[in-house]
Amino acid sequence: MPPIRVCAAADLPPGALHARGPVFAARLADGRLVAYDKACPHQGYPLSQGSVCAGVLTCAWHNWKFELETGVARLGEEGLRPQRVWEEGGQIFVERDETVHLDAAWAGLRDALAEGQVGRLGRELGRLRLGGVSDRALLVHLAVWDADHAEWGPGHPVALAAACLPWLGRPPPGVDPEVHALQLLVEVGALVIEAVARRPARPLPAPLPLPADLPAALAAAVEAERAAEAEGLVRGLVALGADGAALRAALGPLLAEHFVNFGHHLIFVEAALRLAEGAAPADQAALLGGWVFGLTQGTREDLLPPWAGHRKRRAAWGAAGQARAATNPRREAAPTAEDHAAGVALEVALLQDSPAAVFAALAEALEGRPWVVVIDALVRAGATALLRFEAAHDADPEVDAGWLDLTHRFTAPAGLRWAVGALPPADFAALALQLGHFLVLAQPMFAHGPSLPPAPLGPAAARAEAEALLAHLLTDRAARPIFFAHDLKVLNAALDESLRLGDALPLQAARRYLEARPQERSARQVAVEALRLLREGKPPRTIERAG
Repeated sequence: MPPIRVCAAADLPPGALHARGPVFAARLADGRLVAYDKACPHQGYPLSQGSVCAGVLTCAWHNWKFELETGVARLGEEGLRPQRVWEEGGQIFVERDETVHLDAAWAGLRDALAEGQVGRLGRELGRLRLGGVSDRALLVHLAVWDADHAEWGPGHPVALAAACLPWLGRPPPGVDPEVHALQLLVEVGALVIEAVARRPARPLPAPLPLPADLPAALAAAVEAERAAEAEGLVRGLVALGADGAALRAALGPLLAEHFVNFGHHLIFVEAALRLAEGAAPADQAALLGGWVFGLTQGTREDLLPPWAGHRKRRAAWGAAGQARAATNPRREAAPTAEDHAAGVALEVALLQDSPAAVFAALAEALEGRPWVVVIDALVRAGATALLRFEAAHDADPEVDAGWLDLTHRFTAPAGLRWAVGALPPADFAALALQLGHFLVLAQPMFAHGPSLPPAPLGPAAARAEAEALLAHLLTDRAARPIFFAHDLKVLNAALDESLRLGDALPLQAARRYLEARPQERSARQVAVEALRLLREGKPPRTIERAG
Protein backbone atom coordinates (compact mmCIF):
# COMPACT_ATOMS: atom_id res chain seq x y z
CA MET A 1 0.00 0.00 0.00
CA PRO A 2 1.49 3.41 -0.93
CA PRO A 3 2.13 5.97 1.82
CA ILE A 4 -0.91 7.92 2.97
CA ARG A 5 -0.68 11.71 3.22
CA VAL A 6 -2.56 12.41 6.42
CA CYS A 7 -2.41 16.18 6.75
CA ALA A 8 -0.16 19.20 6.70
CA ALA A 9 2.35 19.26 9.53
CA ALA A 10 1.04 22.64 10.61
CA ASP A 11 -2.39 21.09 11.18
CA LEU A 12 -1.04 18.62 13.73
CA PRO A 13 0.11 20.52 16.83
CA PRO A 14 1.27 18.69 19.99
CA GLY A 15 -1.56 16.75 21.61
CA ALA A 16 -3.65 16.60 18.42
CA LEU A 17 -4.52 13.73 16.10
CA HIS A 18 -5.70 13.60 12.52
CA ALA A 19 -7.20 10.71 10.53
CA ARG A 20 -7.07 9.91 6.84
CA GLY A 21 -8.40 6.71 5.36
CA PRO A 22 -7.64 3.68 7.57
CA VAL A 23 -5.02 5.43 9.78
CA PHE A 24 -4.53 8.35 12.10
CA ALA A 25 -1.43 10.29 13.09
CA ALA A 26 -0.86 12.12 16.37
CA ARG A 27 1.80 14.43 17.72
CA LEU A 28 2.94 13.84 21.27
CA ALA A 29 3.52 16.65 23.74
CA ASP A 30 7.27 16.58 23.02
CA GLY A 31 6.70 16.89 19.27
CA ARG A 32 7.27 13.26 18.24
CA LEU A 33 4.90 11.64 15.77
CA VAL A 34 3.00 8.37 16.21
CA ALA A 35 0.50 6.61 13.97
CA TYR A 36 -1.93 3.72 14.30
CA ASP A 37 -4.86 2.10 12.54
CA LYS A 38 -7.97 4.24 12.94
CA ALA A 39 -10.21 1.28 13.76
CA CYS A 40 -10.38 0.44 17.44
CA PRO A 41 -9.28 -3.20 17.89
CA HIS A 42 -12.40 -3.82 19.95
CA GLN A 43 -15.12 -3.44 17.33
CA GLY A 44 -13.66 -1.13 14.70
CA TYR A 45 -15.18 2.18 15.72
CA PRO A 46 -13.01 5.21 14.76
CA LEU A 47 -10.43 6.10 17.36
CA SER A 48 -10.08 9.47 15.66
CA GLN A 49 -13.36 10.45 17.36
CA GLY A 50 -11.87 9.71 20.76
CA SER A 51 -10.21 12.04 23.22
CA VAL A 52 -6.63 12.45 24.45
CA CYS A 53 -5.83 13.30 28.05
CA ALA A 54 -2.40 13.08 29.69
CA GLY A 55 -1.07 11.00 26.81
CA VAL A 56 -3.93 8.46 26.90
CA LEU A 57 -6.32 8.03 23.97
CA THR A 58 -9.85 6.96 24.96
CA CYS A 59 -12.19 5.40 22.42
CA ALA A 60 -15.46 7.31 22.53
CA TRP A 61 -17.54 4.21 21.89
CA HIS A 62 -16.63 1.74 24.67
CA ASN A 63 -14.03 3.53 26.80
CA TRP A 64 -11.03 1.44 25.79
CA LYS A 65 -7.87 3.38 26.63
CA PHE A 66 -4.46 3.32 24.94
CA GLU A 67 -1.11 4.93 25.67
CA LEU A 68 -0.70 7.23 22.72
CA GLU A 69 3.09 6.89 22.74
CA THR A 70 3.24 3.09 22.61
CA GLY A 71 -0.25 1.85 21.69
CA VAL A 72 -0.35 -0.32 24.83
CA ALA A 73 -3.88 -0.87 26.16
CA ARG A 74 -4.56 0.65 29.56
CA LEU A 75 -8.16 -0.58 29.48
CA GLY A 76 -9.21 -3.19 26.95
CA GLU A 77 -8.21 -6.57 25.56
CA GLU A 78 -5.49 -5.60 23.09
CA GLY A 79 -3.32 -2.67 22.14
CA LEU A 80 -2.76 -0.68 18.96
CA ARG A 81 -0.28 -1.63 16.29
CA PRO A 82 2.20 1.20 15.56
CA GLN A 83 2.58 2.31 11.94
CA ARG A 84 5.52 4.07 10.30
CA VAL A 85 5.01 7.86 10.27
CA TRP A 86 7.20 10.75 9.14
CA GLU A 87 7.15 14.42 8.15
CA GLU A 88 8.32 15.41 4.68
CA GLY A 89 7.91 18.69 2.82
CA GLY A 90 5.57 20.03 5.45
CA GLN A 91 3.28 17.02 5.20
CA ILE A 92 2.63 14.04 7.49
CA PHE A 93 2.83 10.61 5.86
CA VAL A 94 1.94 7.17 7.21
CA GLU A 95 2.97 3.85 5.69
CA ARG A 96 0.52 1.22 6.81
CA ASP A 97 1.93 -2.25 7.47
CA GLU A 98 -0.73 -4.74 6.32
CA THR A 99 1.29 -7.88 6.92
CA VAL A 100 0.07 -10.34 9.55
CA HIS A 101 2.60 -10.72 12.34
CA LEU A 102 2.06 -14.36 13.14
CA ASP A 103 3.98 -14.41 16.41
CA ALA A 104 1.88 -11.54 17.73
CA ALA A 105 -1.35 -13.17 16.52
CA TRP A 106 -0.49 -16.49 18.17
CA ALA A 107 0.32 -14.65 21.40
CA GLY A 108 -2.96 -12.75 21.12
CA LEU A 109 -4.88 -15.98 20.61
CA ARG A 110 -3.30 -17.47 23.72
CA ASP A 111 -4.19 -14.34 25.69
CA ALA A 112 -7.79 -14.50 24.44
CA LEU A 113 -8.13 -18.15 25.49
CA ALA A 114 -6.52 -17.52 28.86
CA GLU A 115 -8.62 -14.47 29.67
CA GLY A 116 -11.92 -15.62 28.17
CA GLN A 117 -12.09 -12.90 25.52
CA VAL A 118 -14.42 -14.24 22.84
CA GLY A 119 -14.33 -11.10 20.70
CA ARG A 120 -10.57 -11.09 20.61
CA LEU A 121 -10.62 -14.83 19.95
CA GLY A 122 -12.42 -14.14 16.66
CA ARG A 123 -10.04 -11.35 15.69
CA GLU A 124 -6.88 -13.34 16.37
CA LEU A 125 -8.20 -16.44 14.61
CA GLY A 126 -9.08 -14.20 11.66
CA ARG A 127 -5.59 -12.70 11.62
CA LEU A 128 -3.96 -16.12 11.70
CA ARG A 129 -6.12 -17.30 8.79
CA LEU A 130 -5.18 -14.17 6.83
CA GLY A 131 -1.55 -14.97 7.64
CA GLY A 132 -1.86 -18.36 5.97
CA VAL A 133 -2.38 -20.64 8.98
CA SER A 134 -4.62 -23.56 8.02
CA ASP A 135 -7.98 -24.13 9.65
CA ARG A 136 -6.90 -27.63 10.67
CA ALA A 137 -3.82 -26.25 12.44
CA LEU A 138 -6.01 -23.78 14.31
CA LEU A 139 -8.45 -26.51 15.34
CA VAL A 140 -5.54 -28.60 16.64
CA HIS A 141 -4.18 -25.61 18.56
CA LEU A 142 -7.55 -25.00 20.23
CA ALA A 143 -7.94 -28.68 21.13
CA VAL A 144 -4.40 -28.82 22.54
CA TRP A 145 -5.07 -25.73 24.64
CA ASP A 146 -8.02 -27.54 26.20
CA ALA A 147 -5.93 -30.69 26.71
CA ASP A 148 -3.19 -28.77 28.48
CA HIS A 149 -5.50 -26.73 30.73
CA ALA A 150 -8.49 -28.94 31.57
CA GLU A 151 -8.14 -29.90 35.21
CA TRP A 152 -9.60 -33.39 34.75
CA GLY A 153 -8.56 -34.02 31.17
CA PRO A 154 -9.72 -32.72 27.78
CA GLY A 155 -13.28 -33.15 26.63
CA HIS A 156 -15.81 -31.63 24.30
CA PRO A 157 -13.51 -29.07 22.64
CA VAL A 158 -11.44 -31.95 21.24
CA ALA A 159 -14.56 -33.71 19.97
CA LEU A 160 -15.98 -30.50 18.50
CA ALA A 161 -12.70 -29.65 16.75
CA ALA A 162 -12.75 -33.04 15.05
CA ALA A 163 -16.46 -32.67 14.23
CA CYS A 164 -15.74 -29.41 12.41
CA LEU A 165 -13.18 -30.99 10.08
CA PRO A 166 -15.61 -32.41 7.49
CA TRP A 167 -17.46 -29.09 7.20
CA LEU A 168 -14.47 -26.84 6.53
CA GLY A 169 -14.81 -25.46 3.03
CA ARG A 170 -18.49 -26.49 2.87
CA PRO A 171 -20.50 -23.39 3.79
CA PRO A 172 -24.30 -23.42 3.59
CA PRO A 173 -25.75 -21.71 0.49
CA GLY A 174 -25.45 -17.94 0.68
CA VAL A 175 -22.90 -17.94 3.51
CA ASP A 176 -19.50 -16.34 2.91
CA PRO A 177 -16.88 -19.16 3.02
CA GLU A 178 -14.60 -17.02 5.19
CA VAL A 179 -17.40 -16.32 7.67
CA HIS A 180 -18.31 -20.00 7.71
CA ALA A 181 -14.78 -21.21 8.45
CA LEU A 182 -14.17 -18.56 11.09
CA GLN A 183 -17.52 -19.31 12.78
CA LEU A 184 -16.58 -22.96 13.19
CA LEU A 185 -13.23 -21.95 14.70
CA VAL A 186 -14.91 -19.47 17.05
CA GLU A 187 -17.40 -22.15 18.15
CA VAL A 188 -14.51 -24.40 19.20
CA GLY A 189 -12.60 -21.56 20.84
CA ALA A 190 -15.68 -20.40 22.73
CA LEU A 191 -16.14 -23.93 24.08
CA VAL A 192 -12.50 -23.96 25.20
CA ILE A 193 -13.08 -20.67 26.98
CA GLU A 194 -16.24 -22.00 28.63
CA ALA A 195 -14.27 -24.99 29.87
CA VAL A 196 -10.87 -23.64 30.91
CA ALA A 197 -10.68 -19.82 30.79
CA ARG A 198 -8.44 -18.42 33.53
CA ARG A 199 -7.31 -21.91 34.47
CA PRO A 200 -3.53 -22.41 34.59
CA ALA A 201 -1.91 -25.13 32.54
CA ARG A 202 -1.92 -28.36 34.49
CA PRO A 203 1.42 -30.04 35.32
CA LEU A 204 2.35 -32.40 32.49
CA PRO A 205 4.30 -35.61 33.17
CA ALA A 206 7.49 -36.39 31.31
CA PRO A 207 7.48 -39.26 28.82
CA LEU A 208 8.15 -42.59 30.53
CA PRO A 209 10.23 -45.48 29.16
CA LEU A 210 7.95 -48.15 27.79
CA PRO A 211 7.66 -51.49 29.61
CA ALA A 212 7.74 -54.79 27.77
CA ASP A 213 3.96 -55.17 28.13
CA LEU A 214 2.63 -51.66 27.49
CA PRO A 215 -1.09 -52.59 27.32
CA ALA A 216 -0.90 -54.28 30.72
CA ALA A 217 1.02 -51.39 32.25
CA LEU A 218 -1.44 -48.85 30.86
CA ALA A 219 -4.42 -50.87 32.05
CA ALA A 220 -2.93 -51.18 35.54
CA ALA A 221 -2.22 -47.44 35.77
CA VAL A 222 -5.74 -46.53 34.65
CA GLU A 223 -7.37 -49.09 36.95
CA ALA A 224 -5.43 -47.74 39.93
CA GLU A 225 -6.18 -44.11 38.89
CA ARG A 226 -2.49 -43.30 38.52
CA ALA A 227 -3.26 -40.63 35.95
CA ALA A 228 0.21 -39.10 35.66
CA GLU A 229 1.76 -42.53 35.10
CA ALA A 230 -0.79 -43.44 32.43
CA GLU A 231 -0.24 -40.14 30.64
CA GLY A 232 3.54 -40.50 30.92
CA LEU A 233 3.36 -43.91 29.23
CA VAL A 234 1.35 -42.49 26.33
CA ARG A 235 3.74 -39.58 26.01
CA GLY A 236 6.59 -42.07 25.94
CA LEU A 237 4.88 -43.95 23.11
CA VAL A 238 4.44 -40.74 21.11
CA ALA A 239 8.07 -39.78 21.76
CA LEU A 240 9.16 -43.02 20.07
CA GLY A 241 7.31 -41.98 16.91
CA ALA A 242 4.45 -44.49 17.15
CA ASP A 243 2.14 -44.45 14.14
CA GLY A 244 -1.66 -44.35 14.21
CA ALA A 245 -2.01 -48.13 14.34
CA ALA A 246 0.28 -48.41 17.36
CA LEU A 247 -1.54 -45.60 19.13
CA ARG A 248 -4.94 -47.17 18.50
CA ALA A 249 -3.64 -50.53 19.69
CA ALA A 250 -2.43 -48.97 22.94
CA LEU A 251 -5.45 -46.80 23.72
CA GLY A 252 -8.40 -48.74 22.31
CA PRO A 253 -8.46 -51.66 24.79
CA LEU A 254 -8.80 -49.22 27.69
CA LEU A 255 -12.35 -48.51 26.56
CA ALA A 256 -13.50 -52.08 27.11
CA GLU A 257 -13.00 -52.10 30.88
CA HIS A 258 -14.02 -48.56 31.78
CA PHE A 259 -17.36 -47.04 30.79
CA VAL A 260 -16.70 -43.39 31.54
CA ASN A 261 -18.79 -40.21 31.35
CA PHE A 262 -21.77 -41.25 29.22
CA GLY A 263 -19.60 -43.05 26.70
CA HIS A 264 -17.83 -39.82 25.80
CA HIS A 265 -14.38 -41.34 25.89
CA LEU A 266 -15.09 -43.53 22.89
CA ILE A 267 -15.96 -40.36 20.96
CA PHE A 268 -13.08 -38.41 22.48
CA VAL A 269 -10.36 -40.93 21.61
CA GLU A 270 -11.49 -41.16 18.00
CA ALA A 271 -11.50 -37.35 17.81
CA ALA A 272 -8.07 -37.06 19.43
CA LEU A 273 -6.60 -39.62 17.02
CA ARG A 274 -8.10 -37.80 14.02
CA LEU A 275 -6.67 -34.46 15.12
CA ALA A 276 -3.31 -36.07 15.93
CA GLU A 277 -2.88 -37.32 12.35
CA GLY A 278 -0.02 -35.33 10.85
CA ALA A 279 0.24 -33.07 13.90
CA ALA A 280 3.51 -32.20 15.60
CA PRO A 281 4.66 -34.74 18.22
CA ALA A 282 4.07 -32.25 21.02
CA ASP A 283 0.46 -31.82 19.90
CA GLN A 284 -0.01 -35.57 19.57
CA ALA A 285 1.31 -36.04 23.09
CA ALA A 286 -1.05 -33.37 24.43
CA LEU A 287 -4.13 -34.79 22.72
CA LEU A 288 -3.53 -38.48 23.40
CA GLY A 289 -1.79 -38.14 26.74
CA GLY A 290 -4.57 -35.79 27.80
CA TRP A 291 -7.18 -38.33 26.71
CA VAL A 292 -5.81 -41.12 28.92
CA PHE A 293 -5.43 -38.62 31.79
CA GLY A 294 -9.13 -37.77 31.41
CA LEU A 295 -10.14 -41.41 31.15
CA THR A 296 -8.33 -42.17 34.39
CA GLN A 297 -10.00 -39.24 36.16
CA GLY A 298 -13.48 -39.85 34.76
CA THR A 299 -16.53 -41.25 36.50
CA ARG A 300 -16.63 -45.05 36.17
CA GLU A 301 -20.33 -45.41 35.41
CA ASP A 302 -19.94 -49.16 35.13
CA LEU A 303 -19.27 -49.20 38.89
CA LEU A 304 -22.52 -47.39 39.78
CA PRO A 305 -25.62 -49.23 41.15
CA PRO A 306 -27.57 -49.22 37.82
CA TRP A 307 -24.73 -51.25 36.35
CA ALA A 308 -24.62 -53.91 39.09
CA GLY A 309 -26.61 -56.42 37.05
CA HIS A 310 -24.45 -55.79 34.01
CA ARG A 311 -21.31 -56.45 36.05
CA LYS A 312 -22.69 -59.81 37.22
CA ARG A 313 -23.74 -60.83 33.73
CA ARG A 314 -20.40 -59.74 32.34
CA ALA A 315 -18.56 -61.77 34.99
CA ALA A 316 -20.67 -64.83 34.19
CA TRP A 317 -20.02 -64.40 30.47
CA GLY A 318 -16.37 -64.00 31.38
CA ALA A 319 -13.26 -64.74 29.40
CA ALA A 320 -14.94 -67.71 27.78
CA GLY A 321 -17.68 -65.54 26.31
CA GLN A 322 -15.20 -62.97 25.10
CA ALA A 323 -13.17 -65.74 23.49
CA ARG A 324 -16.26 -67.10 21.71
CA ALA A 325 -17.03 -63.63 20.40
CA ALA A 326 -13.44 -62.98 19.38
CA THR A 327 -13.28 -66.26 17.45
CA ASN A 328 -16.72 -65.86 15.86
CA PRO A 329 -15.95 -66.99 12.28
CA ARG A 330 -18.79 -64.86 10.91
CA ARG A 331 -17.96 -61.57 12.58
CA GLU A 332 -16.75 -60.01 9.29
CA ALA A 333 -19.16 -61.88 7.01
CA ALA A 334 -21.84 -60.29 4.85
CA PRO A 335 -25.22 -60.55 6.61
CA THR A 336 -27.83 -62.96 5.32
CA ALA A 337 -31.58 -62.40 5.39
CA GLU A 338 -31.68 -64.39 8.62
CA ASP A 339 -28.99 -62.11 10.10
CA HIS A 340 -30.97 -59.02 9.18
CA ALA A 341 -34.06 -60.47 10.85
CA ALA A 342 -32.00 -61.15 13.98
CA GLY A 343 -30.76 -57.56 13.85
CA VAL A 344 -34.33 -56.24 13.79
CA ALA A 345 -35.18 -58.42 16.79
CA LEU A 346 -32.11 -57.13 18.61
CA GLU A 347 -33.13 -53.54 17.87
CA VAL A 348 -36.60 -54.19 19.32
CA ALA A 349 -35.05 -55.75 22.42
CA LEU A 350 -32.79 -52.74 22.98
CA LEU A 351 -35.81 -50.45 22.93
CA GLN A 352 -38.11 -52.39 25.24
CA ASP A 353 -36.66 -55.54 26.83
CA SER A 354 -34.99 -56.01 30.20
CA PRO A 355 -31.24 -55.51 30.68
CA ALA A 356 -30.77 -59.25 31.16
CA ALA A 357 -32.63 -60.10 27.97
CA VAL A 358 -30.69 -57.50 26.01
CA PHE A 359 -27.36 -58.77 27.34
CA ALA A 360 -28.24 -62.31 26.29
CA ALA A 361 -29.35 -61.20 22.83
CA LEU A 362 -26.23 -59.09 22.30
CA ALA A 363 -23.90 -61.83 23.52
CA GLU A 364 -25.56 -64.35 21.20
CA ALA A 365 -25.22 -61.99 18.23
CA LEU A 366 -21.59 -61.19 19.03
CA GLU A 367 -20.78 -64.89 19.23
CA GLY A 368 -22.55 -65.99 16.05
CA ARG A 369 -23.67 -63.11 13.82
CA PRO A 370 -21.81 -60.62 11.60
CA TRP A 371 -20.87 -57.74 13.83
CA VAL A 372 -22.23 -55.16 11.43
CA VAL A 373 -25.67 -56.47 12.43
CA VAL A 374 -24.91 -55.65 16.08
CA ILE A 375 -23.65 -52.17 15.25
CA ASP A 376 -26.62 -51.41 13.00
CA ALA A 377 -29.07 -52.51 15.70
CA LEU A 378 -27.40 -50.35 18.38
CA VAL A 379 -27.25 -47.32 16.08
CA ARG A 380 -30.86 -47.64 14.91
CA ALA A 381 -32.06 -48.16 18.48
CA GLY A 382 -30.14 -45.06 19.60
CA ALA A 383 -31.62 -43.00 16.75
CA THR A 384 -35.11 -44.27 17.55
CA ALA A 385 -34.65 -43.36 21.22
CA LEU A 386 -33.66 -39.83 20.22
CA LEU A 387 -36.60 -39.60 17.83
CA ARG A 388 -39.00 -40.71 20.57
CA PHE A 389 -37.58 -38.75 23.48
CA GLU A 390 -40.27 -37.42 25.80
CA ALA A 391 -39.47 -33.72 25.47
CA ALA A 392 -41.39 -32.91 28.65
CA HIS A 393 -38.51 -34.45 30.64
CA ASP A 394 -36.17 -31.74 29.36
CA ALA A 395 -38.40 -28.97 30.67
CA ASP A 396 -39.13 -30.63 34.04
CA PRO A 397 -36.79 -29.25 36.73
CA GLU A 398 -37.75 -32.16 38.98
CA VAL A 399 -36.15 -34.71 36.63
CA ASP A 400 -32.46 -35.09 35.88
CA ALA A 401 -32.92 -36.15 32.25
CA GLY A 402 -32.71 -34.06 29.11
CA TRP A 403 -32.04 -34.04 25.41
CA LEU A 404 -28.29 -34.41 25.89
CA ASP A 405 -28.79 -37.67 27.78
CA LEU A 406 -30.43 -39.15 24.69
CA THR A 407 -27.87 -37.75 22.24
CA HIS A 408 -25.21 -39.83 23.98
CA ARG A 409 -27.26 -42.98 23.38
CA PHE A 410 -26.96 -42.32 19.65
CA THR A 411 -23.49 -40.83 19.19
CA ALA A 412 -21.70 -43.39 21.38
CA PRO A 413 -23.05 -46.44 19.48
CA ALA A 414 -22.17 -44.68 16.22
CA GLY A 415 -18.58 -44.69 17.51
CA LEU A 416 -18.61 -48.47 17.24
CA ARG A 417 -18.01 -48.09 13.47
CA TRP A 418 -14.55 -46.84 14.34
CA ALA A 419 -14.04 -49.16 17.29
CA VAL A 420 -14.67 -52.37 15.33
CA GLY A 421 -11.53 -51.74 13.32
CA ALA A 422 -9.47 -50.22 16.12
CA LEU A 423 -9.98 -52.58 19.06
CA PRO A 424 -9.02 -56.23 19.46
CA PRO A 425 -12.12 -58.38 18.88
CA ALA A 426 -12.57 -59.38 22.53
CA ASP A 427 -12.40 -55.73 23.64
CA PHE A 428 -14.86 -54.65 20.96
CA ALA A 429 -17.34 -57.27 22.16
CA ALA A 430 -17.07 -56.01 25.75
CA LEU A 431 -17.60 -52.41 24.59
CA ALA A 432 -20.67 -53.35 22.53
CA LEU A 433 -22.20 -54.99 25.60
CA GLN A 434 -21.52 -51.83 27.63
CA LEU A 435 -23.23 -49.63 25.07
CA GLY A 436 -26.20 -51.97 24.93
CA HIS A 437 -26.69 -51.65 28.67
CA PHE A 438 -26.18 -47.88 28.48
CA LEU A 439 -29.02 -47.66 25.97
CA VAL A 440 -31.34 -49.94 27.93
CA LEU A 441 -31.01 -47.79 31.05
CA ALA A 442 -32.54 -44.87 29.12
CA GLN A 443 -35.78 -46.67 28.20
CA PRO A 444 -37.91 -44.58 30.61
CA MET A 445 -36.80 -41.41 28.77
CA PHE A 446 -38.50 -42.23 25.48
CA ALA A 447 -41.85 -43.46 24.24
CA HIS A 448 -42.09 -47.14 23.35
CA GLY A 449 -43.58 -48.49 20.17
CA PRO A 450 -42.92 -50.85 17.29
CA SER A 451 -39.57 -50.79 15.58
CA LEU A 452 -39.52 -48.31 12.73
CA PRO A 453 -39.10 -49.87 9.27
CA PRO A 454 -36.20 -48.55 7.19
CA ALA A 455 -36.99 -45.45 5.12
CA PRO A 456 -34.69 -45.62 2.09
CA LEU A 457 -32.57 -42.52 1.56
CA GLY A 458 -29.96 -42.08 -1.15
CA PRO A 459 -26.56 -40.43 -0.65
CA ALA A 460 -27.44 -37.19 -2.45
CA ALA A 461 -30.63 -36.72 -0.45
CA ALA A 462 -28.82 -37.54 2.81
CA ARG A 463 -26.13 -34.96 2.15
CA ALA A 464 -28.71 -32.35 1.16
CA GLU A 465 -30.64 -32.96 4.37
CA ALA A 466 -27.46 -32.73 6.47
CA GLU A 467 -26.45 -29.47 4.77
CA ALA A 468 -29.89 -28.01 5.47
CA LEU A 469 -29.59 -29.01 9.12
CA LEU A 470 -26.11 -27.52 9.31
CA ALA A 471 -27.43 -24.23 7.92
CA HIS A 472 -30.07 -24.30 10.67
CA LEU A 473 -27.47 -25.10 13.31
CA LEU A 474 -25.13 -22.29 12.19
CA THR A 475 -27.80 -19.67 12.77
CA ASP A 476 -26.70 -19.84 16.41
CA ARG A 477 -29.71 -21.83 17.59
CA ALA A 478 -27.54 -23.03 20.47
CA ALA A 479 -26.47 -20.21 22.76
CA ARG A 480 -24.06 -22.23 24.87
CA PRO A 481 -21.01 -23.73 23.15
CA ILE A 482 -21.51 -27.09 24.88
CA PHE A 483 -24.89 -27.45 23.16
CA PHE A 484 -23.39 -26.57 19.78
CA ALA A 485 -20.82 -29.31 20.36
CA HIS A 486 -23.53 -31.90 20.96
CA ASP A 487 -25.56 -30.60 18.02
CA LEU A 488 -22.72 -30.98 15.53
CA LYS A 489 -21.75 -34.41 16.88
CA VAL A 490 -25.34 -35.59 16.42
CA LEU A 491 -25.52 -34.15 12.91
CA ASN A 492 -22.24 -35.77 11.83
CA ALA A 493 -23.21 -39.14 13.28
CA ALA A 494 -26.65 -38.92 11.67
CA LEU A 495 -25.21 -38.17 8.23
CA ASP A 496 -22.62 -40.95 8.48
CA GLU A 497 -25.19 -43.48 9.66
CA SER A 498 -27.85 -42.53 7.11
CA LEU A 499 -25.22 -42.95 4.39
CA ARG A 500 -24.10 -46.32 5.77
CA LEU A 501 -27.60 -47.67 6.34
CA GLY A 502 -29.25 -46.05 3.33
CA ASP A 503 -31.93 -45.11 5.84
CA ALA A 504 -33.46 -41.74 6.75
CA LEU A 505 -33.95 -42.71 10.42
CA PRO A 506 -30.71 -41.20 11.82
CA LEU A 507 -31.25 -37.90 10.01
CA GLN A 508 -34.90 -37.86 11.06
CA ALA A 509 -33.78 -38.21 14.67
CA ALA A 510 -31.21 -35.46 14.20
CA ARG A 511 -33.80 -33.13 12.68
CA ARG A 512 -36.19 -33.69 15.56
CA TYR A 513 -33.45 -32.93 18.08
CA LEU A 514 -31.98 -29.94 16.21
CA GLU A 515 -35.38 -28.34 15.71
CA ALA A 516 -36.30 -28.77 19.37
CA ARG A 517 -35.57 -26.15 21.98
CA PRO A 518 -33.40 -27.91 24.57
CA GLN A 519 -33.24 -26.46 28.04
CA GLU A 520 -29.76 -24.94 27.96
CA ARG A 521 -29.77 -23.43 31.41
CA SER A 522 -32.35 -24.07 34.09
CA ALA A 523 -31.78 -22.03 37.22
CA ARG A 524 -34.94 -23.64 38.58
CA GLN A 525 -33.44 -27.11 38.20
CA VAL A 526 -30.32 -25.94 40.05
CA ALA A 527 -32.54 -24.62 42.83
CA VAL A 528 -34.64 -27.79 42.98
CA GLU A 529 -31.58 -30.04 43.16
CA ALA A 530 -29.90 -27.85 45.79
CA LEU A 531 -32.95 -27.95 48.06
CA ARG A 532 -33.42 -31.68 47.49
CA LEU A 533 -29.89 -32.19 48.76
CA LEU A 534 -30.04 -29.68 51.62
CA ARG A 535 -33.52 -30.62 52.88
CA GLU A 536 -33.63 -34.35 52.21
CA GLY A 537 -30.04 -35.37 51.61
CA LYS A 538 -31.04 -36.88 48.27
CA PRO A 539 -29.42 -36.78 44.84
CA PRO A 540 -31.26 -35.49 41.74
CA ARG A 541 -34.24 -37.60 40.68
CA THR A 542 -33.38 -39.70 37.69
CA ILE A 543 -35.68 -41.83 35.57
CA GLU A 544 -33.21 -44.45 34.36
CA ARG A 545 -34.41 -47.99 34.79
CA ALA A 546 -32.83 -50.44 37.19
CA GLY A 547 -29.90 -52.40 35.83
